[in-house]
Amino acid sequence: VSACTANKPWRVWLKVDCGYHRAGADPSGEGRVELAKSIATDPRTRLPGIYVHAGMSYDCADPATVTEVAARERDAVVAFATRLRAAGLADFDVAMGSTPTCSHLPASLAGITEIHPGNYILYDVMQTHISSCSVPDIAVAIVVSIVSVYPDRNELLIDAGWTALTVQGANKGYGLFDSHPERQIKKMSQESSVVAAAPGAALDVSQFHIGQKLAFRPWHACVISALFARYHVLDGGVVVDQWIPCRGW
Repeated sequence: VSACTANKPWRVWLKVDCGYHRAGADPSGEGRVELAKSIATDPRTRLPGIYVHAGMSYDCADPATVTEVAARERDAVVAFATRLRAAGLADFDVAMGSTPTCSHLPASLAGITEIHPGNYILYDVMQTHISSCSVPDIAVAIVVSIVSVYPDRNELLIDAGWTALTVQGANKGYGLFDSHPERQIKKMSQESSVVAAAPGAALDVSQFHIGQKLAFRPWHACVISALFARYHVLDGGVVVDQWIPCRGW
C-alpha cells in the first residue's frame, strides 16, 4: 500500500472465508469490519466489493450437496455485507462463486450482485465427475497426434505427456478421448503418453495410423489453459479465431 498514491489508488476486493479455510477473513471475526472500512476510507485504496469462494464444493458428491454449500457461501458473504452497511459502508459489490456452486445455485441469490465461476466457460472432465456438467458441455480439447502404433501390444503413443496434459486425474485416465470411452491413457511421461484400451473395453489399433489426430478432453481446464500459448476457437469444426491468453501475474 505504501507504493500507492491518491492519484492512482488500488482497487482492493476483500475476500470472506465461508469455511474453505484457504484464504479470506472470518466474516464474524473481530476487526473485520474495521479492515473493510480502512480499505474504503484510505485515499490510496478503494473497496469495490467483497467476495467468497466455496472451494469445498469440489468435495461434494451430488448436486443437492453442492446447492447446500452454495447457500452457505451466499449466506456468509451477504451477512458480512449487512455488517458493513450497518457500519456505514455502501456502494460495493457482493460476489460469490465456484464452478460447482454456480452450476447448482440456490433458489435465491438475494443480496448477491456478482457471480464469478472459475472454469464455467469451458468445464472439464473433473466437473462431470462432480455433476457440474455433462461431457457434451466441455468446451475445450487438446488435439494430439499419434506418433507410434504398436499392434503387438495393442497400444498407441501420442505426442502429449504431462507437460501438455498434467498428471491431474491420473486415476481417471487424465481425462477422456472425445466420443471414444474405449480409449484411455495408460501411462504418461514428459512429452508422450501410451494409449490403451479402457478397462472392460476393446481397442483395435489397426484402425489408427501415425499422424492421425485425436481430440482429448482434459481433467482440469484451468491448468491446461495455462500450458498453451494460444487457443484455436472453433465453430462447427472450423477454426474461426485464435485467442492469446494473458501471461504473467
